[in-house]
Amino acid sequence: YSIDAPADELAAKEIEAGFFPGIDAQVLTSTIEYYQQLNTWQPEPEISHEGYNKLLDIFQFNGLISQRYAYEILIRKPPE
Repeated sequence: YSIDAPADELAAKEIEAGFFPGIDAQVLTSTIEYYQQLNTWQPEPEISHEGYNKLLDIFQFNGLISQRYAYEILIRKPPE
């Protein structure tokens, strides 16, 4: 499915696939809509350096974090 699909369709697919257990469908839909608007809802679950830093900027701007950690400390690549 396309990442540009409506958020409610994406949420339904994510729930159907078993992702986000215990998360209300409307909450997931709203979250996906928000990430689509930020252009951070991507087809791959990989977090890029740029995406990571964008998220830190947002979290820091909103007072949700007081310290930034290096990408390499928090993001691990899966074994090949």
